[in-house]
Amino acid sequence: MEAKKNLIRDRSTVEKAAMELVSRMSLEQKAGQVLTLCFNGTTLYPLVYEQVQKLHCGGLRLTQSVVGETRDGWRRAAPYASPGQYAEVLNQLQDLALAREHSIPLHFVGDQEGDRSSNYCMGGVRFMPSQVGLTACGSPDSAYRAARAMARQQRAVGIHWVNSPVLDVNSNWRNPEIGWRAFSDRAEVCKDYGAAFLQGLREEGVIGSAKHFPGRGDSDQDAHHAVTSIDVSKKLLMEREILPYTGGRQWLSSIMLAHTAFPALDSSGRPATLSSAIITDFLRGELGFDGVVTTDNMEMEGISQLHPIPEACWRALAAGADVVLMKAENNLCRQVHSAIIEAVRRGDLPESRLDEANRRLLSMKMEYGIFDKPKAEPKEAAKAVFEPEVVSTARDLAYEGANYARFNSELLPLPQGARIILIEQFCDSLTGMQADDLYVHNGMLLEKLMAYSGNILHLPISWHPSEDEIRRTMERFEPGFDLVAVTDWAARSQENNAELIRAVKGHGLPVVSLTNTPYPPWVDNQADAVLMTFQTRDEGLAAAADILFGHYQPRGRWPLGAVPARGRVCDRASGRA
Repeated sequence: MEAKKNLIRDRSTVEKAAMELVSRMSLEQKAGQVLTLCFNGTTLYPLVYEQVQKLHCGGLRLTQSVVGETRDGWRRAAPYASPGQYAEVLNQLQDLALAREHSIPLHFVGDQEGDRSSNYCMGGVRFMPSQVGLTACGSPDSAYRAARAMARQQRAVGIHWVNSPVLDVNSNWRNPEIGWRAFSDRAEVCKDYGAAFLQGLREEGVIGSAKHFPGRGDSDQDAHHAVTSIDVSKKLLMEREILPYTGGRQWLSSIMLAHTAFPALDSSGRPATLSSAIITDFLRGELGFDGVVTTDNMEMEGISQLHPIPEACWRALAAGADVVLMKAENNLCRQVHSAIIEAVRRGDLPESRLDEANRRLLSMKMEYGIFDKPKAEPKEAAKAVFEPEVVSTARDLAYEGANYARFNSELLPLPQGARIILIEQFCDSLTGMQADDLYVHNGMLLEKLMAYSGNILHLPISWHPSEDEIRRTMERFEPGFDLVAVTDWAARSQENNAELIRAVKGHGLPVVSLTNTPYPPWVDNQADAVLMTFQTRDEGLAAAADILFGHYQPRGRWPLGAVPARGRVCDRASGRA
């Protein structure tokens, strides 16, 4: 793929233009520009008009597959949109922004971390393996290739910014929030792969926000649901959490903060998001970072349990953040905008601090060509998804990282025509599939296995079934089958299907488990064999079928350090990443 380096302008040439633009903006406009608000779905609605036209928002965080607001008690799947159609929708939003005074374009942001973390997902979008899956491929070049293929698709549809890479060192394997989202539990690996990922993004003209600074790996709580603290020495923080941020600095334009307290950096107990000691004194002063600092979603309970959300937002800006992320689709957005304005008028938030935040953000938007080319070309959006090198990259990486965590030579590889009971997790677009079209849908593993055997009893099951559902599923077993294959896909929690596997194992048939993570709850179960595939869509499931039936010799490497390989097949066959 030919890189898009020509999109990037020299930052020194845009600073003056950004400062001049800020000098002409009203307080209301500056308070809006630092807000990244939310646009869910594929069709426009009154609130998104208000966010752009009246609240002057700087950008929108996109979730393509769903419409609705969970706080208001309703949510539904979004209408299907092809890449070209989605580009047209985003262009409509840019037209609204460009019609505003000063014609400042929107920045469009999404999560595209790999595997199941994919906010842009419809119409054949090619998904890369998770970050730990890229490490299993065995070389930082895999992260570079994945970032470029992902970013090529993002930029073509009009998305300028992704909240990646995750630079957390997942040193606590019980972490319910990070897990497979991190490259590894080893800081040096996270540094090397993160730097390669950032380089790939920048070469394709896409902004990457490294997260969650200073680091969320050493925690057994989820900041989405709790106020968290990582109480370790500054020395350990520097050696472990901070090390990944020292790689790839020349490609790092943005950092996302953690809603977590770090007493070694701020004895007050304030989370990094609200801490001037962490943002201004440490990140900017000691580490010398002068790029854009963004918050994570301010509705997360790691923040909302401490302050009312509108207050927390202006406090984050006062502490040194440049951008506030709000995924709400309700009147909270109005309240946040008003709270920022009132904080300036009261003197709690110096207007000079707001000017500085705007200057950094606008400079970055100019640097990445968002002012020069704010709108996408719909035909190019469709081309990027099916570009041969993008397609081959997704496929190759899915195969390169896959391997067994536990192998059974008496059971595997499976013979052609093997009689299989397949228990496959099903979910809807609201809870995990993130698309429901011909390219991504329930039952895809069945389709891949049927290329090798027509003797399959397919039993769909919930993502994490109850005891009653497990019992009812096993009552549907029929005699004459050779083995049971069970999917045990990990999401953002420690929930797993060990109980299902235990129950099936008690039925007397051998069990093969398929998972997308190398962590103990998913690989240290009672299954006779465990196959890891780090991309649970089309390419990854094709790799799984080919491996199970012996048509591909797996070569993925063990991606972890603190969690030992202990003789796993991937360790014996390929060594460690």
